[in-house]
Amino acid sequence: MGKDNIFKRPAILFVVLAFMMFLVLAAFILRARTTYNKIEGLEKYSGWTPAVMREYASKLRSEGLINQAISAYEEYLAKGGVDSETRANIYYVIGTMFMDAKNYEDALAYFYKAEIVYPDGSFKKDIGVNIVTVLENMGRGLDAGYVLQERTVLSSQDIKKKPRGEIVAKIGKREIAMGEINDAMEKLPSWLSEQYKKDELRKLEFLQQYVFIELLYDKGKKLQYGKSPEIRERIEEATKQFVVAKVVEDEIKKKVKFDSSDIKLYYEANKDRYAEKEKLKFSHIQAGSREEVEELLKRIKGGDDFFSLAESESQDELSKDNGGKVISWIFKDGRVPGIDNDKKFVEELFELNVGEEPVILESENGFHIVKLIEKVSSTKKSFDEVKGQVEYEYRRQKEGAARDEFFQQMLESKDVEIYSWKFRPKKEEAGAKEGQG
Repeated sequence: MGKDNIFKRPAILFVVLAFMMFLVLAAFILRARTTYNKIEGLEKYSGWTPAVMREYASKLRSEGLINQAISAYEEYLAKGGVDSETRANIYYVIGTMFMDAKNYEDALAYFYKAEIVYPDGSFKKDIGVNIVTVLENMGRGLDAGYVLQERTVLSSQDIKKKPRGEIVAKIGKREIAMGEINDAMEKLPSWLSEQYKKDELRKLEFLQQYVFIELLYDKGKKLQYGKSPEIRERIEEATKQFVVAKVVEDEIKKKVKFDSSDIKLYYEANKDRYAEKEKLKFSHIQAGSREEVEELLKRIKGGDDFFSLAESESQDELSKDNGGKVISWIFKDGRVPGIDNDKKFVEELFELNVGEEPVILESENGFHIVKLIEKVSSTKKSFDEVKGQVEYEYRRQKEGAARDEFFQQMLESKDVEIYSWKFRPKKEEAGAKEGQG
């Protein structure tokens, strides 16, 4: 019995020790597995340097794998040892990826992270612009406006200036004065500008249009439309046109010189152009056949009222409601409303006189009983009456000639070669090539 106990005790002790070691090992494995699961994303890159991980994230981003790239960037940051500026830059990159993916809430969060981690980074202005864009896309336009003002990302032209004149409108904190509106109206063609200035209601209408355009422009700036390649291309094209126009204007000014005596000579040579042409107004009753108009003419001669008959019987829809009266002036070289360019009809009209009895005339549209209402003879206008018109036409003529001469000189420059033979019909093109050979 004693001998048996000697052999049994160590065996029991061995079993107990083995079981306890198994429990410790199991706990260690379980803990290790849990820890591994928590940092699995890092363990699989455990052999990568930070530089390689960042390059990998950039590669994913360039391939458009946004979610994978964001995860890779976050794992890169989780390894630690990243300075504040680099961390802020990564946050900014992640924010832009979220913004491109239209995940505006996460984008906004990362832009704020970048700003807090490194407030004075080189991308500070870009962060401000992107925050405004994100807020605008989230439907928080008012917040975007306040952020835009607070961060002063507006261009120098938006710096607040002292208002000139009475304040007539406000957009947010920006005041619009009457002086600003007057300046804008001055840029319109003179005839249109005068209409707005004389009529207070038209002036209000212009103000509303001005505010509307400013609102659209502000919205476009918030959405960074100014950075769009299409907009930049249009701006470049418009700039080119303005520059070309300025060059041509300056060149023509050098070439076009005249005084009042030149204008007077031009008037004398073209007096007939400035004469008041002979003109008339008439009423008529139109019918489809000669028999119809002859019957209507008998009724007029019998005492029926001409204008009442025109309203009830005329086939001309343009004039019948006015008692057959053609409202516009008729000139010898002009057209007749509803009848068009019937020269024979117009010539016969000008042979009539006011006060004569109605007569029958034929046109391309049918037959007419015609009564002359008013007739004005041709009169020549004095130089003083038409001086402004004469000067305008003379200047245009001189400028046109100077412009043509300037264009031709530019095209004949030794640096210019135009292959005009490439724009001829095929047969002529072949002949031109043979001639050159």
